[in-house]
Parts: sequence; structure tokens; C-alpha cells
Amino acid sequence: MFVTLQVQDEGAGLEPSVREKMFKLFFTTKEQGTGLGLSILQDLMDVIHGSIDVETELGQGTTFTLRFPIVPVLEMAAPPFPSDSEGLDPGGSIEGHPSGTVLIVDDNAVVRH
Repeated sequence: MFVTLQVQDEGAGLEPSVREKMFKLFFTTKEQGTGLGLSILQDLMDVIHGSIDVETELGQGTTFTLRFPIVPVLEMAAPPFPSDSEGLDPGGSIEGHPSGTVLIVDDNAVVRH
């Protein structure tokens, strides 16, 4: 079973040459850009055993269909978090829970902020 997400536009559609390369790492049709987005999306869908399909027609737009597998939720008691600063180490992590940093990289200043 899958949950399906479909995104559709009414744009110009994709040329066959673009369609063939759109999931390749660093491929972009923009003058400036990294070409990482669709490549990373495809990799993520592969990792979770989902799928992504693209339907496009010149002058008619493009439809992306993403299928996410439904995974049963295991009922587990969440470990209790300490209140306030109790259990925090000087680095800010919570005792018994890993800490880390999230790095956001995007060429759009609004997204980065």
C-alpha cells in the first residue's frame, strides 16, 4: 500500500532531452543552480522503496506522482525528556539522546532563512 502525492503544473512541459536527464546529479536547465533537487528526490524515493513518475507533454504541463510506502507504526514508549536544563550537557544535547546540526543549503535566501 502507498500514499500518493501528485503535483501538477500547467507550464510548458519538458522536452524529451530534458526528461531523459532530469534526475541526473547536477543537471539543471537554469543559468544558475546546482541541479541537486530532483536527483536527491529520486535517491530518497529509492531509499524508502517508493517511486516517482513523471508525465509531461509540451505545452500542457508536467505531473509528478510520488508514491510513499505505508509503514506500520510500532508502538513504543517515548523516552522521557528532562525538564528545563536537567540532564543537559554543556554542548546542549539531552542525556541519552544524540544531538546534531541540521545544515540547509539552498540558492534561495528565503529558504535558507
